[in-house]
Amino acid sequence: RVDGVCGGDPIIRGTRIRVADIVVLYQIYRDISEVLKDYPFLREKQVRDALEYYRKHQTEIETLMAQDEQAEKDDAAEIIL
Repeated sequence: RVDGVCGGDPIIRGTRIRVADIVVLYQIYRDISEVLKDYPFLREKQVRDALEYYRKHQTEIETLMAQDEQAEKDDAAEIIL
């Protein structure tokens, strides 16, 4: 976590990529090499470390992911109105 970066959400050190974003991609692809195609500047170890962080802090990350999903729905509703 870095205050002022990505809302203080857990990120991959030295980047602005949130652990939650890596988790979402991994849940879709189920393959680290596919995640790396979306983020070719990351190393495999960084993705593995992000997934390990998720395993250790699953409730926290899933809460952040649910908040993101709700925010997207709220934004979509505003566009429709």
